[in-house]
Amino acid sequence: MNDTELLQHLSSQQDPLEGASVKLASFEYQDYIDDVLAEYFDIVNILKTIDEDNGVYVLHFGQISALSTLNSALAGINKFYN
Repeated sequence: MNDTELLQHLSSQQDPLEGASVKLASFEYQDYIDDVLAEYFDIVNILKTIDEDNGVYVLHFGQISALSTLNSALAGINKFYN
């Protein structure tokens, strides 16, 4: 994992049909953030996908009831690395 990936600002996207997701820059970063969310914030994704055409790795969380919890966790990670 390189410094550029660690400096990537994390944010969630909300789709009315698919629910919450987080887009990431690489497989390694996707795996790392997945682990951090699960181990430190008790937030588990339901699906991982790769948009190979655009090089985007996505963690999907579905229709989680507490989107604010996910956003708070991402804010905490952003603060830690910035």
